[in-house]
Amino acid sequence: MGGGYKGKVRANINLLITFLLSGLWHGANVTYLLWGGVFGLAGVVEKNIHIKRDGKLSKIIGIVVTFCISCFAWIFFRSNTLEEAKYIIYHLTENITQWRQYLSVGYQAIGWDTYKRIQIMISVLILFLADIVQDKGIGLKWVRKLPVVIRWGIYILLVLCVLLFSRKGGVEFVYFQF
Repeated sequence: MGGGYKGKVRANINLLITFLLSGLWHGANVTYLLWGGVFGLAGVVEKNIHIKRDGKLSKIIGIVVTFCISCFAWIFFRSNTLEEAKYIIYHLTENITQWRQYLSVGYQAIGWDTYKRIQIMISVLILFLADIVQDKGIGLKWVRKLPVVIRWGIYILLVLCVLLFSRKGGVEFVYFQF
């Protein structure tokens, strides 16, 4: 297809085609095609707008924007029809001032009680802290310097967290459903 060797326009088209094909790979439905298209357009825009990313605020904004685009794209991936996706998008913005009610209904719909929400918040906090540690280049060097008893205490605590936060029972692999 020429990659990036045949100019910027061709490289952008190739990027978009790649993501559209990845959508089709997931299923022969227009919703999967749109899912890939959203990511492809986001990639093309990101590649061409040249935003400075040297400050912490710009990194945070980039993370938030990426998360929002991903969540929007997943509406198409999880919808069975285009009409269903339109319905979800329309109702996301309807009566947006009643967000607490929506959260409550949403938590009930997916079966998240207070305990499950706390588990998720702790998991996100751990991932956030791990990202900060990795970003600072600290890595696990400090763990190696700890006394053996404390180090193994941390290891055991991490294993217990995995057991505590893991799902009970098996979940069928998504691609076995086809």
